[in-house]
Amino acid sequence: MRRTLLLLLALALCLAHVSPSVLASSEPEAAPTQEAGPTETPVPGPEVGPDAEPGPAPETDSAALLASGDDAGSGVSWAVYDTGELRISGNGAILRLSWKDWLETITSLVIEPGITAVGNGCFAQHPSLERVTVSDTVRSIGGEAFAMCPRLTRAVLPEGLTELGADVFRGCAALSYVYLPASLTALGQGASFFADCPLLTSAGPAGSGCAIEYGWTDAIPDRAFQGTNALLSFSAAEGTVSLGSRALSGCASLREVALPDSLTSLGSYAFGSCTALTEIDLPRDIAVLPEGLFTGCTALERAGLPARLETIGSYAFQNCRNLAEISFPAGVTEIGYGAFLGAGLSEIVFEGPPPQIDNAAFWRMTTAGQTAYYPAGEPAWTEEYRQDYGGNITWVTDALCGDVNNDGTTDRADHVCLALSLAGRDAGPIDDAAADLNGDGIVDRTDRVALARLLEEQNG
Repeated sequence: MRRTLLLLLALALCLAHVSPSVLASSEPEAAPTQEAGPTETPVPGPEVGPDAEPGPAPETDSAALLASGDDAGSGVSWAVYDTGELRISGNGAILRLSWKDWLETITSLVIEPGITAVGNGCFAQHPSLERVTVSDTVRSIGGEAFAMCPRLTRAVLPEGLTELGADVFRGCAALSYVYLPASLTALGQGASFFADCPLLTSAGPAGSGCAIEYGWTDAIPDRAFQGTNALLSFSAAEGTVSLGSRALSGCASLREVALPDSLTSLGSYAFGSCTALTEIDLPRDIAVLPEGLFTGCTALERAGLPARLETIGSYAFQNCRNLAEISFPAGVTEIGYGAFLGAGLSEIVFEGPPPQIDNAAFWRMTTAGQTAYYPAGEPAWTEEYRQDYGGNITWVTDALCGDVNNDGTTDRADHVCLALSLAGRDAGPIDDAAADLNGDGIVDRTDRVALARLLEEQNG
């Protein structure tokens, strides 16, 4: 009995040390109880598909914003990114240089849709600016807007732009290509748009491959290329009917000019002070040479006047010191005040009846004297018309401009006749007055040379 009690006591002590979890091991474990909280809303991914809102421009997708700002009340804001891009957005005009602390950083400029104008000097003297993209909502660009940007290489101005300020690209030493849109009609008063841009050496219509290309197809506006002092050549496309006032004035390096037969109108001072221009042929349907057309073209040696020319305006050839001779077509009816003031004429040929010549048309020419030839068969050339007109003119009948054999025409037969006579061979009777083409009272070899030149001009 005593043994039985001891066994029961030992069993009870063992059970007292067993973990309750062991006892419950056969039961499924209940989930822990949690307090209720707010339900978390999942964050959506990027919107995609055809109806998605456009994201940022590619240039700024991975770019870090360095600085930004706006012009109070103007509706225009700006941002500079670590890629070097300056981006202008909003609505209205850019009027202030609010990003001036970042000029060294900015290498490209994007003007977004909504911007309508660029104010004077807004992007001038940006030392690192290389590329410019301008929205077609921009209607005007102010004076010196991009002046003195030494690394700017290319500027394509958008269709829709109507106004360009003076000196807009002045001093852009690396600028090698510019496109001027057809919509551009108002070019500001001033010295130039492309002065001191040494790589802008040619100008022509779109697709010509020139450094400056333009979209105008019928009328080239006033002052279009004024003061482009590196410009060597200019061409206008067939179909162009007018060249505006001062369109090429002050282009001091201009040597080659190609004008189409469609051109009928030239503006005043269109070629003024083109001091490297040595010769030019004007289109056949030009009727008027306006005021100051070639004034200051000091190197001009030859000007081919069109057969349908009627009027030569005041100062048209002023100070053309190297222009030694000029031949006026038969249809010329008027030569204005100072038309050849300070010119270098020594020989003047009138091919038709006397025009109305201003008393100072040939005033203060650089030569000591001038010889003027008029057709002997033109009875209107009375003493009344054979005046000095400000010069020191000796009037000589040209006997139909070299009709040496007196057959009523001036042709190769006259040159043969004169050559034979000067060689002492029988040439038949000759008209000494007609043969003395230079009017010095002596028929000699210089007259034969003059006749050859005259025939060459007549034959084109």
